[in-house]
Amino acid sequence: MFRKGKKMLGLLVLVGLLIAFLAQAVWSAEKVQLNWWVVSEPKRDECIKVIINNFQQEYPDIEVNLVSIPNDPYKTKIRVAVGSDAPPDLFEVWVGEFTGKFVRAGQVLDITDYLTGAWRESLGGAVTVLTYDERIYGVPHCLQVKYMFYIRSVFDEVGVRVPQTWDEFLNVCAKLKAAGYIPIAQGNLNRWPGCHWISILNQKIVGEDQIFKDYNLQGSPEDLFTAEAYVEALAKLLSLQEKGFFSKGMNAMTQSEARALFLVEQAAMFYGGTWQLVTFGGAAGEVEPGWIDGLSAFRFPDIPEGLGNQDYILGAPGGMVVSSKTKYPEEVISLLRYFSSVESQKLWAKTTNELTVVKGTTTEETAPFALQIELARDTAEASGMIGWLDTVLEISVSTDYLNGIQAMLNYTMTPEQVMEMVRETAQLVQSQIGPITY
Repeated sequence: MFRKGKKMLGLLVLVGLLIAFLAQAVWSAEKVQLNWWVVSEPKRDECIKVIINNFQQEYPDIEVNLVSIPNDPYKTKIRVAVGSDAPPDLFEVWVGEFTGKFVRAGQVLDITDYLTGAWRESLGGAVTVLTYDERIYGVPHCLQVKYMFYIRSVFDEVGVRVPQTWDEFLNVCAKLKAAGYIPIAQGNLNRWPGCHWISILNQKIVGEDQIFKDYNLQGSPEDLFTAEAYVEALAKLLSLQEKGFFSKGMNAMTQSEARALFLVEQAAMFYGGTWQLVTFGGAAGEVEPGWIDGLSAFRFPDIPEGLGNQDYILGAPGGMVVSSKTKYPEEVISLLRYFSSVESQKLWAKTTNELTVVKGTTTEETAPFALQIELARDTAEASGMIGWLDTVLEISVSTDYLNGIQAMLNYTMTPEQVMEMVRETAQLVQSQIGPITY
């Protein structure tokens, strides 16, 4: 009986070792699974899928699962996902407070020690936009900038020239309207397009020094957002609506629907981002190839009496950050490094027609349109750049600001009432979290 028990024990040990060996073999064959969330757009998705495929060929032990979500729902879904127990390993962000809130909550990985050597050098000074308290938390890639696109043949027909100042801009709009054109195709159903106008108007009129203090809730509560210039900025936007210079029903129209009026040349101008170049080039089939060759673009007009640097432009880089909860930081960093490589970003420039921040990637070789090169050069020559109001402000403050702008354009709030609402919310948020410092 004793000898039989020893044999049984030996058999159990052998079976146990065999199971352990098989389990280890199966485990070693499993790939590392990474989840990557991005803002969806057909050409962006196409490009990222190619980059992922190339990456997986070089890193066969890693499998990347791409989750692509439209712009507006993405902003909500990513905030929820990042705060959950299973956030994406790598995800797209907007610079400013949108990312700053994640940083303060310890939800994104500090990549300062990873971002060194040639990789760091290739990004130049662009990394400052994702630097908080002198630590780097992400990698910028595309550079998105707003310009006033216009149809040259329409300007020639009406006999107007590119305006340099706000008064000249109003004059151009008046002449275009008199000639039967919608001066500016504009939608604001999703609220962010309207806030882009206020983003640049605040910079031009209020000045970058003052808005930096107010946007970051710095200073005494009674002084927050009290500059009369904020009301003036809203009033200038409202005046365009009152004069009939925007497309009708803009608050019930998406920016894509407004863009359609521009594409069929019912509207002469469209205040759009450089991400629109791919559509203007015909990739979406909304216009004939070559239509973009009839377009030009100019910066937002100067407001000489304003307190801001009139050589600033509106825009910001898009960025990618790593979750601090990822189980595979080394693998995610490898993916991020590969995505922001010169080769990958050349592909990005060529496929999406967006501007890029990696040195040597937006060139005549990679940019199929002359306008793409022209805007890349103009952006490089600007004295500075102001970011999107809805991503640089704390979310409660920005929500009230966006709602207020939309209400003002519906004539249900005055500029003064909008700023009073923004001020009260800013004071409340400051009392809860204090001033924002990076």
